[in-house]
Formats: sequence, C-alpha cells, structure tokens
Amino acid sequence: VYTTHMGWFNDDEEPFLTQWKKLNRHLKEKSETIILTGDFNAPDCLSGQSYDEIIDSDWFDAYHLAKKTYGHDTAKGKIDGWENSEISGMRIDYIFLNKPLSVLNHEVVFDGENAPIVSDHFGIKMEVD
Repeated sequence: VYTTHMGWFNDDEEPFLTQWKKLNRHLKEKSETIILTGDFNAPDCLSGQSYDEIIDSDWFDAYHLAKKTYGHDTAKGKIDGWENSEISGMRIDYIFLNKPLSVLNHEVVFDGENAPIVSDHFGIKMEVD
C-alpha cells in the first residue's frame, strides 16, 4: 500500500506529469499487488489530464471496479487553487490498483453525511473480496 500527494496538472513548481512518471516507473518494477491511494489532484471530470494519464498507464480505479459505491466527490467548494473554478465538487482522491481486484465497496467517508467532515478532502475506503 502506497499513499501520495501529487501536484496539479499545470503546476509550474510541482507538475503532475513529472511526479507521475517517476512514481509510476518505480511502482511498475514491483511484482506484488499495489494499492496506490492519496490526493492525486486529478479531477476525473477533466479529460486529457492527470486522471487519464493514470488510467492510460494501466492502473485501475477502485471506484469503477466496485460492485457498490457510495459518494463521488472527495472535495467540495472552493478549495486551494480552484477558488475561481465553476466546478463545485470534484473527485481528486483515489484508490488505484495495479491489478483488477474484486472490489466489493468503494465509499466516500467523512463527507458530512455518513460521518463528520474532518478535512477539506473527504476520505475514501474500499472493501475487497
């Protein structure tokens, strides 16, 4: 299990693509099942950017593998860097897998509905078979 915090796609100081290529190259050397989690700053609603780069690198989004999901957005409102955005909520926190495991549940937690909000990002959890 690995956790990460990545830069935004067009960030001048911490560009996502530079970080992702280095991390992906390192993880592809591993033969075991990898669960890669964290704040990827990769909205799945923006095509041709960070999220697509991850999926195109042969990683599986646990959200899409799950038989049952609860919630979608992991950040709502005007978060840092998106103060002027028209997007009011986005999914930027993920659980990615290097192999298509049998994911029973994928759930957004600490979202103010099923548990109190504790951060500007909601948590996510998954259950595998």
